[in-house]
Amino acid sequence: ELLSSDEITIDTQRGFCRSRASVRGLGPKRSDPITLSEADAQEILSDIHDAQAFVAVARSCKFLMDLLQWPGVKEEVQRVGGWSNVEHFGGMIQEFDLKRACEDDAYFVLLRDIEILEQKVIFCWTAMEPLLADCEVSLAELWSKFRCGTRKKSLLLQNPCIESLAAALKEGKQDMFPSLSEPSDDE
Repeated sequence: ELLSSDEITIDTQRGFCRSRASVRGLGPKRSDPITLSEADAQEILSDIHDAQAFVAVARSCKFLMDLLQWPGVKEEVQRVGGWSNVEHFGGMIQEFDLKRACEDDAYFVLLRDIEILEQKVIFCWTAMEPLLADCEVSLAELWSKFRCGTRKKSLLLQNPCIESLAAALKEGKQDMFPSLSEPSDDE
């Protein structure tokens, strides 16, 4: 099933880490492990990258949604004059196509209408939240399927890409996202 808004489409059926190589793994632990080809390793790394990107986008949406809806934020923004200046500059970037001059700042175009941005973030989070746990489980399963924590020399010699897979999986776990919470009485 595809969920879609004007500019955003999310495929909710495909699942995560579903390439042939990721599904197969190294085979049962009690049998001789499968030797992974370079193509297998690239498929698995692509699955890891895609799943980690999904997690990053989902967590980013959650943070932005929480921030924009946090009690007092809308009132404080209105108190200091609203979003008009931010929206004006976001609109200028789009109008004059300044994103082509500085691609790293192209995302500022999203700020041209904060209300629409908030609607897109809510849409994305609503679609992604139910899938987030499955995505994280799929990444954890790859760790097990490819015995990423192994120190067994013969397995590592047979499949040196295991170290790359483990490094990619660890790297994704290091991505931290802020979260909002009520301050304690001591703060």
